[in-house]
Parts: sequence; structure tokens; C-alpha cells
Amino acid sequence: MGLGTIWGLLSGLFWAIAGILYENLHINYPFTSSLTVILFILFLSEFGSCAIVGLTYRTLNKSPLFSVQSYKKVTLSLFAGLIGGPIGMLCYLQSIQYIGIGLSAPISTMYPIVGTILSVVFLNEKINKKMIFGLALVMLASFLLGFSSEYSKNYIIGISLAVMCAFSWGSEIVISSYIMRKTPPSLAYLYRQLGSVLGYSLLLILLSTETTKVIDILTDIRFDIFVFSITIFSMFSYILYYKSIHILKPIKAMILNITYGCWVLIINLLFLGKNVSLYNAILASLVFIGAYITLVNKKEEE
Repeated sequence: MGLGTIWGLLSGLFWAIAGILYENLHINYPFTSSLTVILFILFLSEFGSCAIVGLTYRTLNKSPLFSVQSYKKVTLSLFAGLIGGPIGMLCYLQSIQYIGIGLSAPISTMYPIVGTILSVVFLNEKINKKMIFGLALVMLASFLLGFSSEYSKNYIIGISLAVMCAFSWGSEIVISSYIMRKTPPSLAYLYRQLGSVLGYSLLLILLSTETTKVIDILTDIRFDIFVFSITIFSMFSYILYYKSIHILKPIKAMILNITYGCWVLIINLLFLGKNVSLYNAILASLVFIGAYITLVNKKEEE
């Protein structure tokens, strides 16, 4: 197992932990279900990781963060952060409002299909029948794993938003992969975060009616620990995701990252004492099997 595979699997694991922490944050602080408050928390998380990565990179590297020559890649990275962060998340959160998470979650996890198509068309990434089979297996199992029959009836708007979310997330990865051909993953991630922070800032200015709720609660140490923990795990998830993309290219990295749904089941079973049905256990196994089938095609990460 090469480094690209390890980074990809860990990115899924850390994203699962961040999701579990966010779920517990919502349980302990119910007001965080508000769209504006959610966006503010996401802004804090993105801003925090951007600051940490920026300071770390500047400390370890003598080269400047920006230059005239880097104008094109910085602009593309900002755009990737904008569509992958605030635009993608806003579509996802709004789709939940219309059709429920039972449909929005599995539809949004189809982003590797978008990323695969764009990678083949624009990055000339090669894909064969075995990889297509592995990808299809992962997609089907992930869809069924996240699917629930509990949803509302605003189908057209909700499904359209979920599809837009998948397109945004898939596009972000392809753009970032292109940038990382000549840019270190950590720097590409930093640029991406800047675009995301700017996007969330704009959304909060437009939806600023409830932001004071979070500002008031920032004096709560327990709340701050939750947000800080979400920031750290989300940051490491994305950094390792970008490292995996840099080594394995988008298609395989996306397949590894999408295993986060399986990691949630494993963590719930082993560490949180929650029951996992045989049905879900089989689907989780199929995700890992599909990922393995996709990964063993070529030795591209040596």
C-alpha cells in the first residue's frame, strides 16, 4: 500500500470524525441547525485551517505565498475553493431542506462520477473497464449506504441542488488536480481555503441576521473545543486528500475519500457502542472492495 492510498484512506477517516463531531455539536447546541449558523461555523473552520496552513507553510518555506507568476493558479484555486466550499455546501444544505438528508446525501456522494468524467475529458486521465466496474460498485454501495426513505416532496428543487453540489465538489477536485501539476499540495490547499473563506464571508454578509447567536456562544469553552476539533480534523482530511490527488490523480483519490461513510460505521461500532446492521456492514464492505478493484489496476503511486 503506497502513500497515496494511505493518505486517501486517512482523508476519509478524518472526514468521518469531523462529521461525527459536527453531529454531536448539533445535538448539544440545537440552534446550530440554522442555515446562517451552520455557514458561520463552516467559515470559522475554513478560516482556522487556512490560518494554520498559511502560518505553517510560511514558517517551513522561504518562498513567498504569492507572486506575479502564480496569478493564474491562485485564481483557479480561489475558484475551486469557492465552488467546492460555500457554493457546494450551500447547495447541499439547501437540498436537505427540500428533500431531506435521505436523498441529498447519496446524490451528493455521486461527485466522483462528475470528477471522473471531467478528469477524462480535461486531464486526459486514463480509465479502463476494471476501473469503471470498481467505481460503479463504490458509487452504488455509497448511494445505498446513505439512502433513506424519509424525505419530503420538493423533488425537482431538492434534487437539482444535490446534483449541483455533486458537480461543484467534482469540479473542485479536477481543478485542484490540474493546479497541483506545478504546485505543492499544501500550497494548492491554502489557495483553495482562501477562496472558500471569501465565499463564506460573502454569504454571511448576505445572511447576517443570526450570526450574533454564534458570536455570543463563542464564550462557551465546550463549544469552542467542538469547533476547534472539527477544524483540525477537516483540515487534515483535506490536506491528505490533496496529497492523495497529487499522487494517485483525481479518480482514485476520490474513491478513497468517499469511504468516509464506511469509517462512520466502523467508529460507531467500535468506539461509540452503536449498532450496525448487517445490511450496512455489507454495503460498507462493498465500498472497500470497489475501491480495491479501482486501485489495483496500475502501479501509479510508486
